Amino acid sequence: MSDYKKLFQEVSEFLTEKGYGILVEQVRDELATGRLSEEKIQTLKEVEGRSIGLLSETEFKRSQSADFVRRQDYSDAESVVLLLEASKRAIIDGTAMASQIKGALENLQIQGLTFASEEDEKDSYELPMDNIPNLAEANRRVSEIEELIRQIRNQ
Repeated sequence: MSDYKKLFQEVSEFLTEKGYGILVEQVRDELATGRLSEEKIQTLKEVEGRSIGLLSETEFKRSQSADFVRRQDYSDAESVVLLLEASKRAIIDGTAMASQIKGALENLQIQGLTFASEEDEKDSYELPMDNIPNLAEANRRVSEIEELIRQIRNQ
């Protein structure tokens, strides 16, 4: 097993343990699909009227190019990068956004948020602000993930 396959497995297990199994599933689905690209390929056209018998060889000539979809597997390193980028977008970028909202609300001297149903007051959810990391911490995490992705791409 390559180092990147092992790293992919370890990161996948970590994310699944932390409750992000759906993220891992989506990345695995993308990897199974592969990288799709369009490619122009020269096609052949059967030349009519050149064969006389049933067993005679058919002749072909070049025809117009046609667009075909080509599938390529991701490399092991690309697989790790895909997983890290997906986790960054889904988890860390969301944390950074929450941190920015927290800062704006604190500037307005709001200590917490309560989400309540208009229909049933008992059905409410309180969001304590102290559970949200500060923006500097969120940005540090973003930088660390981006640096790891850069290192993998440059190898």
